[in-house]
Amino acid sequence: MPLTVDVTMGTDTYKALSIPDGCNTVGKWKDLVEQGHFGERVDCASRLVCRLERGGKPLGDIAQLPAPPASFVVDGPPFLVGAVAVMLQRATGEAPPAGAGMTPRTARGTSMSTPKVGHQATPLPTLPLTARESDARKSSVGRQAKSRLTSTRSTRGGPAAGK
Repeated sequence: MPLTVDVTMGTDTYKALSIPDGCNTVGKWKDLVEQGHFGERVDCASRLVCRLERGGKPLGDIAQLPAPPASFVVDGPPFLVGAVAVMLQRATGEAPPAGAGMTPRTARGTSMSTPKVGHQATPLPTLPLTARESDARKSSVGRQAKSRLTSTRSTRGGPAAGK
């Protein structure tokens, strides 16, 4: 009988995922994810954080995987959790929702998607400006300040008002 494990990610639980003999630790499970055992390779799977319960103490790579019906909770960076969730949905035959695992961003780095009920929203980092964008922003701010200064003088009866 093949070994199975139950994995909880967010509000979803993926039951009876088949794993090979000898895969009995968290570290070996992460290696399976990274090698594509469940269908797709997911790089950086070592950055995933596994726990026995939500909010519990993180399990080390040498910790034993829990036997079903118990499951373990997987958490980590949002991009990585999304990729693993899509992979597990495909491995279990569930169709992932359109765009799952991808979070659209605006230029400022805020998420354009609305969080689902029960899902915790994670703020995205602000994208750094390129040198060209930075120079454009500085010159724009300088023009705005100069414009305000000129308009202030004309309304207060300064040199521009007398003309």
